[in-house]
Amino acid sequence: MVVDTNVKATNLLEVRELTVGFPSRRGVVLAANRVNLSLSYSRTLGLVGESGCGKSVTLRSVIAMVPKPGEILSGEVLWDGRDLIGRSSREMRAIRGREITMIFQDPGASLNPVYSLGVQISEIFRVRLGFSRKDAYDRTVDLLRSVGIPSPAERIRNYPHQLSGGMRQRVMIAMAVAPGPRLLLADEPTTAVDVTIQEQILSLLTELQQESGMAMLLVSHDLGVISQTCDDIAVMYAGYVVECGSRDEIVSSPRHPYTRALLAAELVFEPSEHRSRLETIGGQPPDLGDLPPGCPFQQRCPHAKQECSDVPMVLDRPAPEHGSTCPFMGV
Repeated sequence: MVVDTNVKATNLLEVRELTVGFPSRRGVVLAANRVNLSLSYSRTLGLVGESGCGKSVTLRSVIAMVPKPGEILSGEVLWDGRDLIGRSSREMRAIRGREITMIFQDPGASLNPVYSLGVQISEIFRVRLGFSRKDAYDRTVDLLRSVGIPSPAERIRNYPHQLSGGMRQRVMIAMAVAPGPRLLLADEPTTAVDVTIQEQILSLLTELQQESGMAMLLVSHDLGVISQTCDDIAVMYAGYVVECGSRDEIVSSPRHPYTRALLAAELVFEPSEHRSRLETIGGQPPDLGDLPPGCPFQQRCPHAKQECSDVPMVLDRPAPEHGSTCPFMGV
């Protein structure tokens, strides 16, 4: 079969039936289980769920950076119509850091402590984009200014330890957008900063996306962050995508009990009582190495019934439609 490479794919990124496993003494533990995602051009897709549900593993699978000894067992990662799974390290390096870039959770661990900011950022322009030393310096200063770093011509000589957590995160964002990527992967980019800085970082990401037209895949355990920033949302639990759809559909009409529980767990201020109320999700997330048959949320679900043990954990509607794996909640 001849493939026409000039035909533009319907979506920029499509993840199909992605399964990622980690070996254990009890066998292979599936951190991502038949995950399906779809991300259109210039849009933001949010992956949300509790810690350990498979969000970061799914994100890293896109650029073949699953931490060892984990590995992609099956599925496809279609990047503009091209399957990235199984490509050589050389091919992935050409895509990673140029077409697709990533912001990691801990900026302190991602920045090299022995090199100044100027050296680390200008290297991207010189090595990857072929800029001269002077042009790379000028672009680095402009880039630091664009992400809100004050006095960038002076800060360029600073080392990572001389910056606050919020500043380091801004530098990581600057390095991620420097090559002009078509897709930005953001893994919990606001975890290490306080609420005020969190708002600034999210606003900055949104502004940069609107200016450049890049797509973004954002991971967070905070549904408030996701609903504030994303166009579409995929809710993950125990390695599965249990619900996906547009932000408005997910927030206003959730179709899975876990999504409803996440929404109820958002902090609500009650003016009449002058206090805040926080709902909690009872129980603990299941052991991925010992999942119950059917829906893994059934042991914590207030609506659980015997039939939940037979649920196939397949979305009843494909993306971008509003799909859920729960056949018992409202349509």
